[in-house]
Amino acid sequence: MLILGFLIPFIACLILYFGFRHAIVWWEYIVLVFPSILLTLVLYFSLKYTGITDTEYLGYYVTKVCYYEPWNEYIHRTCTREVYDGTDSEGNAKYHTETYDCSYVDYHPAEWTMINNINHETYISEDLYNYICQRFGTPKRFIDMHRHYYTIDGDKYECYFNGDRNRMYTLTDSHYYKNKILKSKSIFNYSEVSDQDKKDYRLFDYPDFSYKNDQCPIMSEVYVPKYVIDSFKYVNAYYGGKYQFRTYVMIWKDAPIETSTYQEDYFVGGNKNELCICISVNGANQIQWVRAFSWEDKPDLEVEIDHLWEYGADLDLMKLNRYLIQNVPKKWHRKAFADFEYINVMLDTWQWIIILILTIIYNIGISIYIIKNGYTEDNPDGLTRRYYY
Repeated sequence: MLILGFLIPFIACLILYFGFRHAIVWWEYIVLVFPSILLTLVLYFSLKYTGITDTEYLGYYVTKVCYYEPWNEYIHRTCTREVYDGTDSEGNAKYHTETYDCSYVDYHPAEWTMINNINHETYISEDLYNYICQRFGTPKRFIDMHRHYYTIDGDKYECYFNGDRNRMYTLTDSHYYKNKILKSKSIFNYSEVSDQDKKDYRLFDYPDFSYKNDQCPIMSEVYVPKYVIDSFKYVNAYYGGKYQFRTYVMIWKDAPIETSTYQEDYFVGGNKNELCICISVNGANQIQWVRAFSWEDKPDLEVEIDHLWEYGADLDLMKLNRYLIQNVPKKWHRKAFADFEYINVMLDTWQWIIILILTIIYNIGISIYIIKNGYTEDNPDGLTRRYYY
């Protein structure tokens, strides 16, 4: 199909040569062919890259927040300007260069930032700064900035995370990465999930971000207490950066075990850093089945989680939480998706149609321009000629 896209400008050149030869200059064929090939290549690689771009979610936690007071400084500066100095003997204006003091006061407004466990600093609002300080429950620490200020001496205040997991402020960030599996589902036996499948099996989407840059790791049809949710946020934040790990727990009520297979198909196996745990319970919150999936080469965690509860046992998510805290450092090994570089990604039929249509449109448009632009064999410079009688 790519070759067909390359052939289109050459077919257009043949049409122009045999049908409009006298209205065309030789270099106009180059204007037609090479940009057309470039357009085809740009469309091909753009659509190919778009089809294998996936979103990965990463967990962090805040180690401290900072408040920088407003302050100002006097900037000493000397500038130059040209000043009119009359005229010379020939009446031309004369100028001389004059220096002057253009010093000014530079005002720096208040700023609030947070620093996460990988030492990345981000600007935040005053309200969020106050909220995190209150959550940490630690006193504000004064830091003298020793600024060379003018009239306002702004210093710094910091609130630190003291290590208490119950007071941790967690964050979720997202980034894009190349995932060739998205265009190679059949190789890994992932089926397409229709809208009806999603409705019938009550499948979950990835959770949205909250206004505080956080994401809930538990999707559930039954009630889950906040302290349990926070415990799983802790796992994702504490182990997220260190072990490239993230877990999602999905809980259904009275669902068939096929639901977990459809969920895995819907997530296309999940992202490379994810351990997805599917659970179904009955009306009394008792375990019906458990199934985990991930991209680990050795699915030790998955197998053990599948058998973490006996059938009919009460749903105890804190048991799962403790298991992850104890075993992720020892048994989790994120899959390197570079192992899938061998996969040859193919475009879908509709993507090829888009490429061919846009390439044809370009060739038609540029061909019309070439015929009508005034450059011909008799007038290769494209100049408008006037005749006088």
